[in-house]
Amino acid sequence: MCTVTLLPIGDHLRVMANRDERHDRPVAHPPLISRAGGALALMPIDPQGGGTWIAATSAGLVFALLNGTGDVPATAPSRGRLILELLDCMDLRQVQARAQSLTWRGWPPHRLLACDGRRTLELRVRPGGLSVDTYEMRGPVGFTSVTAGDVEAEPARRVLFDELVAGAPDPIDGQDAFHRH
Repeated sequence: MCTVTLLPIGDHLRVMANRDERHDRPVAHPPLISRAGGALALMPIDPQGGGTWIAATSAGLVFALLNGTGDVPATAPSRGRLILELLDCMDLRQVQARAQSLTWRGWPPHRLLACDGRRTLELRVRPGGLSVDTYEMRGPVGFTSVTAGDVEAEPARRVLFDELVAGAPDPIDGQDAFHRH
């Protein structure tokens, strides 16, 4: 299960992510800083696909990947390489324009989040193409994805998120507890 939570705290954004439910994935390489156009990016690297599932840039953008439902063909590109394609974007407008210019045929279903601390883009890649939703950051936000299907898991996680994070007296402790769950 992939889980990403975004917690705005004043001028800062606290981001936590659980990678996914697959325990057979190799351990990621430690986070590194690399140049991405006019920005620097901090991210771990997946040794299998060569991409990443989470990154933060000096332009103030955070990216996080959530798996989609369905089988992933062996010939499909690594979803984690998509974040690498977007790291040099300087704002969410550029992220959306670049994402809409990419060819999505052959990519397995997934969701990519891009956040600037004020707004979050949710890019949904499906067999039919790309859809984009934008959310204003008015408080803690959580996203969950389960490869076997989101229909049952996401509402259950939403209830727990609302209880532990959104309604918590200390949202930081709540965010920690939610990700430990």
